Amino acid sequence: GANPFADDEGASSRRLGGGGVGAHGFDDDADDLGNWDLAHGDASGAARAEPKIWEFAYYQTFFDITVGEFLGRVLWALLPVRPFLGWALTTDEADADPSEENQDPDMFGPIWITTTLVLALSVGSNLAQFFSSLFHLSDAAQLNDAHRYSGVELQRFWIAGVILYLYVFLVPLTLMILQPCMNIRVPLASTICVYGYSLSPVVVAAAVAMVPIRLVQLCAMGVAFLLSTWFVMFNTWRQETVEHRSLAYTVKLTCGVFHVALGIALTVLFYR
Repeated sequence: GANPFADDEGASSRRLGGGGVGAHGFDDDADDLGNWDLAHGDASGAARAEPKIWEFAYYQTFFDITVGEFLGRVLWALLPVRPFLGWALTTDEADADPSEENQDPDMFGPIWITTTLVLALSVGSNLAQFFSSLFHLSDAAQLNDAHRYSGVELQRFWIAGVILYLYVFLVPLTLMILQPCMNIRVPLASTICVYGYSLSPVVVAAAVAMVPIRLVQLCAMGVAFLLSTWFVMFNTWRQETVEHRSLAYTVKLTCGVFHVALGIALTVLFYR
């Protein structure tokens, strides 16, 4: 169950969100630390305060992720057979691989994966229509008509962007509002992380769905959203013990229903 990319000491150790940003969003270099202390009248090197939510350094912490960590999270989203970010590991599992326990959520993955899916759906579905028109030409004169599918259709791009970004960020916000009803406290970033990485299988499906065969497109999107829905239901609020378990199961089931609805909507809109 260990991260297969964790041992790569080359590219996998490079920070994707920027160089040298530490756990609290500040540069870890000792000289820079001293300069920071002096600039703020703290020559004694006392412990620095946590960055505030309105400070840029606060958001840097959510982009402090290596290539290996990112690829490992994508892998577990594609193969959702274990808790995401090490949540709910048994004591033996945590002791065997401490690096997998209670990892911090990131925003790089959700933003990058969602943006990639927006492009894959808008461009890929257009290319699928172009190939389909090209393969079903009855005469050469229809070639000009087929070329109208070969470019990027901005309407599809904006539709995909609005739907996916609203879904990835507004659904976790809604779940956060419901948390007081169940006496739990899950960070918003954790839920956004789950929903963002859950779209990883759909990116692969969108690439496969460029094949202009209706059955291939339906199967690709169906399998992708089957994995994606299970990933969401399996990991939503998993790191917390919910007092009202029946209500928690209802919320998870509702999340699954909405995720399936998203899959049907995207399939109808882009592969009809």
